[in-house]
Amino acid sequence: MEVLSNINAYELSEGQSDIDWSIQPQIKDGGIGTMLKGIFIQIIPFATLVVLFQGLHYRKKTRTAIYKKLPNEVPDRRYKSNYRIEGYRIVKSDEWRPLSEAELNFSRRRGKYYLLSIPLFFILAYLIYKN
Repeated sequence: MEVLSNINAYELSEGQSDIDWSIQPQIKDGGIGTMLKGIFIQIIPFATLVVLFQGLHYRKKTRTAIYKKLPNEVPDRRYKSNYRIEGYRIVKSDEWRPLSEAELNFSRRRGKYYLLSIPLFFILAYLIYKN
């Protein structure tokens, strides 16, 4: 399974140079594991709809949220600001960025494998229960 690890600077659009790429989640490629996961999820009643919507979501995905690193502020009266910074947390911000071409291909492929798992599930169910 391929994972997109780095995004080149020339692929960034305007205003995205201040993004901390080390904390952004990686876009994973679809594959046999994605298809098997879709098949096993469909064992649950009505989960075929969930797999269908998830596949369509990945096929149509064109943007992703930007994650930011924020400080954990702990009250401490020894400091002038009455708090001290004790570590950082990663939070999802309200900002969005467009996906690069490689990320779009990974997302579309993942959606394709989810959608292909639906007929495979029914074929396997037919082969098992055809008696």
